[in-house]
Amino acid sequence: MVKIKLQEKEIENFFKLHKSLMFYVNKKKGVIKEWSNPEHVSGSLKKVHKLREFVVKDFGLIDSFIEENPFNFISDELKTIESWKKGIYGEFFIVKYDKGFTYFYHSETKKCYGVLSLYEQLEDMLGPYLPIMVEAWLIPYKRKIIYDSFILPYRISFGGGMRRSLKAEYEEAIIRHGFITSFDGTSEEKETSDEELLKFYMKSETNRDRFWKEIENLSRKNPKLEKVYYQELGRINSREIKKALKANGVKNSWFAVLGRVTIASGKNKKELLDNVSEVLPEDKKEHIFVFKV
Repeated sequence: MVKIKLQEKEIENFFKLHKSLMFYVNKKKGVIKEWSNPEHVSGSLKKVHKLREFVVKDFGLIDSFIEENPFNFISDELKTIESWKKGIYGEFFIVKYDKGFTYFYHSETKKCYGVLSLYEQLEDMLGPYLPIMVEAWLIPYKRKIIYDSFILPYRISFGGGMRRSLKAEYEEAIIRHGFITSFDGTSEEKETSDEELLKFYMKSETNRDRFWKEIENLSRKNPKLEKVYYQELGRINSREIKKALKANGVKNSWFAVLGRVTIASGKNKKELLDNVSEVLPEDKKEHIFVFKV
């Protein structure tokens, strides 16, 4: 599997810019006396975290850094640092690792962000057991999203119910907004149809329990969505019906389910549909789910 990642030179350049900004902020705020140049930006995580807090709470520090340009950066480098004002700082749930991306779900914006690692893979740093709640600053870099090199994990464990709930939330976020891998407009928000949403809400028991009100509202919105609702409900219930029929020796037959109820059967599909026509009103025929045993 090919993993999406930054080039080593790109990572080196990021650290040059980030350390320079933190060094500048430290000179302004006087948090760590021992630093004499940007390469010394390390040490106490608590103190470095304090510097980051100064930045995310006052982007004027980025503006003054750009105006003063104390390290004589070229225009593109200054634009990169300025772009960090578009980032998001706060608490996230790390919910998945896939193809080089770490999925950061932000419960405030209800969006899911694809974040690239720096030198060390986040999965190696944080461990494989998910979800994990962290504090982080996600920032744009090279038309991708990275974290600013500092992640603070919380020591919180999640029970099965919470894990299922988070899974439903971040999957809904992706359905509604897409999987966001850039802050620069190249990762456009997804336009989701009501039909896609309804199918997502109904795809698992967890989703049906969590989104029952949304399911109810959408299914009543118009005849097309009502049809989708009944077809999905029939598909879900057909699994148990098919299992029971097979257990009782039924084979080579067709069945039609309307929601939770089996309404007709036949030796072939044509016979089944003929039987459906005899028992079901015309406006309900498209609501059925058909399957073969």
